[in-house]
Amino acid sequence: GFFRGFQSQILGPTVQEALRLSLQSIGERDGVVASGRTDRGVHARMQVVGIKLKSRESVAPLVAAIKAQRGESLGVAAAQVYVPTFHPMWSATAKEYRFRLQLGGTPSPAWKPYCWEVSEHPRLQGHPVIVEKLQQILALYPGTRDFTAFHAKSSPQIQRTLHRVDFSSLGEGLFEVRLIGKGFARYQVRYLVGSAVAGAAGQLPKSSIEDALHFGTAFPGLRAPAHGLVLWKVFYPPGLALFSGTEEAFPAERLTRAPFIPGGTTEIAARW
Repeated sequence: GFFRGFQSQILGPTVQEALRLSLQSIGERDGVVASGRTDRGVHARMQVVGIKLKSRESVAPLVAAIKAQRGESLGVAAAQVYVPTFHPMWSATAKEYRFRLQLGGTPSPAWKPYCWEVSEHPRLQGHPVIVEKLQQILALYPGTRDFTAFHAKSSPQIQRTLHRVDFSSLGEGLFEVRLIGKGFARYQVRYLVGSAVAGAAGQLPKSSIEDALHFGTAFPGLRAPAHGLVLWKVFYPPGLALFSGTEEAFPAERLTRAPFIPGGTTEIAARW
């Protein structure tokens, strides 16, 4: 079944706990460091995790233990012994998230668990989303600011850079928002997407979104549901790149179906 996010918690199961149990099963101590934490309901195509092992000769035993424990819920796309100076979080230069929206029609059975059917949200029922307006609002987002009105108050109010936001149709009423940034606060992507949708549906003035962006003015933003969101990729400097071009072009079988199917006609190639 699905996890309740990445970080270990009493109510489990979580990805971190699954990794800890896998380590214990092969006689290794707990030592899991991730590139970031995903909330309950959010999926990850490329979550990067660093684990300290007693032996640096092979990671094969750990890979086998992970696959044996969690089956389809957790997989290993690539694994390798790496340099001691690498850190999954602090070595990263950017992250890419993708959010899938069903703006018209009915989602296919394959996509239904992994996209937001906008028309079902109480604030949006009977208020169709105007795609052109949605694009206009999303275009406001890139830049460096604290995004304080677009994330949970528990996250530090610091300057964050959103490099780019792309919007594309996947066909049959399904759309994709792709966001690449230096770092993201808790719920930031979900508030950015949800508020843009609310504005495009006429349920939130564009001016209030602009004030929230430029001045941090509080506003009744909308937090999109977690199940439409995927942590797609973590970027690292060329010398620390974890995945080869071949591994990214031909991923493991589990990454070739929803919600991990690439959207649009081209992949974003970027380095920061």
